[in-house]
Amino acid sequence: SDPQRLAQWMSDVLQVNVPIGPSGLQPVLKSGVVLCHLANRIKANSCQRISASEKPFQQRENINSFIQALKSIGVQEKDLFVTSDLFEGKGMKQVELALFALGRALYTVPGYQGPSPSIKEAARRRSTFEV
Repeated sequence: SDPQRLAQWMSDVLQVNVPIGPSGLQPVLKSGVVLCHLANRIKANSCQRISASEKPFQQRENINSFIQALKSIGVQEKDLFVTSDLFEGKGMKQVELALFALGRALYTVPGYQGPSPSIKEAARRRSTFEV
């Protein structure tokens, strides 16, 4: 499944286990901490401050930092999610789409040699259309 593939990819990049439970990725990603560490592994200092606080405001700030990091890494606006999609768990499909978009953007990040959950953009767009 997509959530399992994403969890495995994040585990590989972070070199820690990113657990996935019966309710999917939302519980482990909700604080934004895992996502900020992921962004920093891909592009150093993408998320400047990461708060380990249990307070909703700080967790939302982490998620916001990650969304800004996505933009700086090259994820397009149409592929982003909003904080409440993740924090409230109401738009997890969009969060997954953003993570796959991040995976595609990795191929253009200078110096990034790690794994990706996505196929390279050019390879994806190839058509078998013939005239």
